[in-house]
Amino acid sequence: MSEGREPGVDGRRARAGSALRWVALTLILGGALGRASVNADPFPHWDSDPLVSVSVKAGWGPTARMMLDVLALLGCAAGVLGAWLSGWRIRGRMIALLTIGGVGVVAHGLLIPAAGGGRGELEDLIVGGSWMAALGGGVGLAHIGGRARRIGLAVALGFVVMLACKGAAQRYIEHPMTVRDFDAQRELVLAARGWRPDSPQAMAYERRLRQNDASGWFGLSNVYATFGAIGAVAGLGLGIGAVRRGDRVGAAAMALLGASGLFMLWASHSKGGVGAAAVGGAVTLMFGSGRVPGRWRGWVLAMIPAGVLALVVARGVIGERVGELSLLFRWHYMQGGARMILEHPLLGVGPSGFKEAYLLTRPALAVEEVTSPHNALIEWVATLGVFGIAWGGLALRMVMRSVDAAAIDEDERETSAREDVMLIALACGVIVAASALTESAMATPEGAVFRVMGLVGWVVVASAMSRVLRGAWAGGWVGATLAGVVGVVAAHAMIEVTAVWANSVALLGGLLGLCAGDPPEARRGKGAARVIAGVGAPLLLAICLG
Repeated sequence: MSEGREPGVDGRRARAGSALRWVALTLILGGALGRASVNADPFPHWDSDPLVSVSVKAGWGPTARMMLDVLALLGCAAGVLGAWLSGWRIRGRMIALLTIGGVGVVAHGLLIPAAGGGRGELEDLIVGGSWMAALGGGVGLAHIGGRARRIGLAVALGFVVMLACKGAAQRYIEHPMTVRDFDAQRELVLAARGWRPDSPQAMAYERRLRQNDASGWFGLSNVYATFGAIGAVAGLGLGIGAVRRGDRVGAAAMALLGASGLFMLWASHSKGGVGAAAVGGAVTLMFGSGRVPGRWRGWVLAMIPAGVLALVVARGVIGERVGELSLLFRWHYMQGGARMILEHPLLGVGPSGFKEAYLLTRPALAVEEVTSPHNALIEWVATLGVFGIAWGGLALRMVMRSVDAAAIDEDERETSAREDVMLIALACGVIVAASALTESAMATPEGAVFRVMGLVGWVVVASAMSRVLRGAWAGGWVGATLAGVVGVVAAHAMIEVTAVWANSVALLGGLLGLCAGDPPEARRGKGAARVIAGVGAPLLLAICLG
């Protein structure tokens, strides 16, 4: 009996379930990749004086991003309903934890202002809604399974090649051009922002401007490095699997993926990214070689965040006796976040309230003003209180479940490699075309060349990966690779903002969900109450966000 038709599930219902799962993949992953391939502008046209300089915008503002968040939650509902129609298990605990955290966001964005108390405002919905949609997207993608999951993983991981080409364009074309333009009209550029040339703001702006760090569309090099580490680990594990299988084309494509990830790490100059890649690579090699028993693998992944937190604490205890500052600053952020949690344990300070609260809770030696503690778990609990604990539990559950979800099974019918390539090319082409159209006001011939190169590389790598992921051998090095990817996320989310940043959180949540999908033998589950709750909860959250 085929995977898409469980006992007691008729053909029409199974086809409807399969269609809904593809809808879920399109809404969730399409929106996540769309956000990750276009610049985000939180305050359109507010960063310069239009009477002094012309402001050209080529990114998505808050309204567009909130629309994508709503679509992701609708995709979550579609994925859950599709799994139920296919006779598959519904992840009740994941949905419950998602809903509990979502209640905290809705409380700060709608309920507290309506009651005339607190500091809840629209910005809480914008910031918290992006987190809610990312985790909701992960929950939805954890239900899709089959060919949709395989294609989704191939497209999501293959996107690293596109990011590498974007980073190359930034380093060798965009950054030198930007510096030349700035030097030619330095006073005018600073005046447009209301800064005197000798002001601290102007000097800080100029120092950052001259740093040639690749950041992709994320705007932050450390966030960019997270996906570089993911690409390096995925290329390593899947490349080993392809070599052992004798797939030369697949091995060459995985080498390109790994090289793209390594280039991103080098171009971002991120020490934390290199460390996260080392963690993910170690997990991949240990799991792939069979050195870690299956029953311990989930706990090994769960210990990664704890280990990183312990490292930050140890760095804080050392203090200023060594010259390294990055982890020391993270220790300051952690202390400020912990004080917020103690002062606001029930509701937190609100998704948009961390920066303001940190000025009151930061240690005396802290010199930075930050909008995030650079730690997803601390930020969720500090801003949402007890509701944020639920999201921490949801993320940890997806991390631990990834080791049980290694098998990549197939859908209702066998598909040819040509069909997969056409589908992948269509998906990648639509996303790149939408990105190019959005940024058309700032397009250059050189940038267009790198964009086309990225598209070609993306399609080639994703197409080869869809074949590498396919087959009975998939539970070996493929499973180890997915665990390694999750290890990268678990490590870097403890010291960077990738898991809470507007442009990156949706793609990161989607990857977690794809890595945590059910294995075929676990797919048994019915019950009207569970599916009603599973579909109704994300729909209600989408309504509140919309």
